[in-house]
Amino acid sequence: MIKYSILLLNMLAIIFVKTFFAGDIDVTMEAPKNVKQGEEFIVKLTIKKGSIAGVGHMKQELPEGLKNAVVIDAKGAEFKYLSEDNVVKFTWISLPPDQEYTVSYKVSVNADAINGFINLGGKFSYVLNNEKQTFLLPESKIMVGEEIVASNPTPVVTKEPEVTPEPEITEQEPEVEPTATAVVEPTPTTPTQTSKTTASVSASRRIVGSPEAGIEFTVEINVKKEGMKGFARIQEFLPAGLTAKPLENKGGTFSFIDQKVKIIWDNLPADEDLKVAYRVMPSENASGSMNITGFFSYVENDDPKKSEIPTTTITIKAKDVLSQNNITDPENPIVLEKEVTSTTTSTPSPEVAIAYKIQICALSKIQRETNYFQSKFSITDKINMEFHEGWKKYIVGKYNQYQDARNNRENIRAKGVENPFVTAYNGGKRITVQEALMVSNQKWVP
Repeated sequence: MIKYSILLLNMLAIIFVKTFFAGDIDVTMEAPKNVKQGEEFIVKLTIKKGSIAGVGHMKQELPEGLKNAVVIDAKGAEFKYLSEDNVVKFTWISLPPDQEYTVSYKVSVNADAINGFINLGGKFSYVLNNEKQTFLLPESKIMVGEEIVASNPTPVVTKEPEVTPEPEITEQEPEVEPTATAVVEPTPTTPTQTSKTTASVSASRRIVGSPEAGIEFTVEINVKKEGMKGFARIQEFLPAGLTAKPLENKGGTFSFIDQKVKIIWDNLPADEDLKVAYRVMPSENASGSMNITGFFSYVENDDPKKSEIPTTTITIKAKDVLSQNNITDPENPIVLEKEVTSTTTSTPSPEVAIAYKIQICALSKIQRETNYFQSKFSITDKINMEFHEGWKKYIVGKYNQYQDARNNRENIRAKGVENPFVTAYNGGKRITVQEALMVSNQKWVP
C-alpha cells in the first residue's frame, strides 16, 4: 500500500512540475524612458516561454503620439502594424523552439506629440492544455518631450477586463508582488463574439488531368474565405512517389519539403474565392491508389484556426512502355542516333535537303494527340507525329542549322520535357546527326 502511495505521489509531482514549468511564462519590454517628438526608437520584447509550443500571439496597442511601427526581428512571426487601430501584432502559427527569444520593432514619435507620459503595455497569448491563456505585460511609462524624468516611475500593472463568461483565474499567492498574471480564457463553445466564424471558411481540392506514372497533373485548391485577411497557409501532404512544383500561388510563397506542399501568405489576397494550383509529378514506377490530404489555416481575432480540406483519393496509372529518349547520353546526339538509325516510314510532308528536328517523346502501345503535349508543356511550335521502327515519335520544329535546333532543344527542356534530343533528316529520311553534320559541313555543338 505504501509502495503504491509513493508511486502516486511521484506521478503527481511529475505532472505538477511539467505543468508549472509549461506555464512559467514571462515577457519583458525594453524601451527608452525618454523620447523626443519626431524621432524614432526601438521596442524590444523578450519572451520566456519555457516548453510552450504551438500558436502564439503578441499584441501591443500603441498610445497616442506613436505611429508607423516597422519590424526589425520577428523570429518567424507574421508582423503587422494596423495603422487604423495603431496596433502592433506578432503572430506565430508555431512558436520558435527556443525557450527564450526577443522580437523587436521600430516606432516613430509624432512631430506634434504632446509633452508628457505615455503608457505602453501589451499581452502575449498562447495555448496551454488546449486552453487559450494571456500574459499581461506590465505597462512602461515613457516621457515624451524635453523634460527629463527625475526618477524611474514605478511600473503599473494593468489587466484587461475579461469578457468571456466566468473566466478562470490562475491562483496567486498573497505575498507575490502583483507583476503579471496568466489569465485562462476558456474556448467558447459557440462563435458568439465575432461576425465571422469558422463555418464561413471552407476549402476544397480538384484534380485536373489523369494521374499517370511519369506524367504531370494539376491540383487546384479553392478557398472560400468570406472576407478573411491576414496571415494564412495551405498545407498539403503528398504520398511518397509524388513531387510538386508551383503553378499559381496568388502572391503566396510556395515550398515542397518532406512531402509537404506549403503556400504561405503574410496577407491574404482580396479575392473572396481564392484559387491556387500546383503541379504534381508521379515517379516513373508509381502506381495504385494514393490519398492527398491537407488543410487551410488562418488567424481570426488573434486565434489560429484550421479548415480541413477533404481527402482526395487518386489512382496512378502504371506507365506504359515508353521509348527512353535517354537510351545513352542525351547530350551526345551522335551516340544516340547510332541506336535509332533507320528510314522513316511516315513523314508529315515531303522534304528536301538536310533538316534538324527535336524529338520530345516516343510511345509504343498508346497514342497521344499532338495537342496533348502542346497543352502539357506549353509548346507553341507545331508538333508532328511520325511512325518510326514501330514507335509513334513526336517531333517539334524544323531547322537548317544544327545550332538552332540545339538551342531550341534547351528551351523545350526548360518547359519540363525530359531529355529531348535533336534528330536529323535528309530529303525526309531520318539519318544520324553525325551524317547530317558531315553532309551539311556543320559542327556539332554540345
